[in-house]
Amino acid sequence: MLQAVVFDFDGLIADTESNEYAGWQSVYADYGCVLHPDEWAKAVGAGPTAFDAFDHLVSLSGLSLDREATYAEWAARRDRLNDGLPTLPGVETLIERLLTEGVPIGVASSSRRAWVEGHLGRFGILDHFAVVVTRDDHEPKPAPDLYLAACALLGADPAWSVALEDSTNGVLAAKRAGMKAVAVPNAITLSYDFSMADVVVGSMEAVDVEFLRELVVGSASF
Repeated sequence: MLQAVVFDFDGLIADTESNEYAGWQSVYADYGCVLHPDEWAKAVGAGPTAFDAFDHLVSLSGLSLDREATYAEWAARRDRLNDGLPTLPGVETLIERLLTEGVPIGVASSSRRAWVEGHLGRFGILDHFAVVVTRDDHEPKPAPDLYLAACALLGADPAWSVALEDSTNGVLAAKRAGMKAVAVPNAITLSYDFSMADVVVGSMEAVDVEFLRELVVGSASF
């Protein structure tokens, strides 16, 4: 029995990850530097201690930069790119179908609560989620804490629950929590290692309620 579905946020519900990376690339370019995708991959789906883009920029440029001012400039560029950003294809349809079927849903994100809830509110889907757990509450991914907390708050057994993820760090967190993990790579994470995922799909449009039910009982064929 499918007891709960927990969504990641960045790069899964909306492609904010591409814009976060593009924002830093733009800042790096100001100083004649390039943020390599392999370096940025350390940060995707994880907390701020996994990779510090500012420290890396200072190391590459050899310059003495102001951390607060640099982060503010990056955030401004990222936010301009995110202005009017929609949810990814298939996301809202799946949410509606899960709610219709009575499957509890939540969000587990390594981002800040204000960031996640602000976007969910803008999309008009915040109240669809019974719980939203962020790094303000628990250790970020790839630690399992966020997913364990979300399942507990939803009254669900992780073994009978599914995590929807777009990053390697997120898949690791879900599997460490004992959940099934569906990887949905985006433009940034397409080349990442998803060997630990139970299944990898091309987009959220490929995911429906029956697919998730079959996954948790082990009867799905891919």
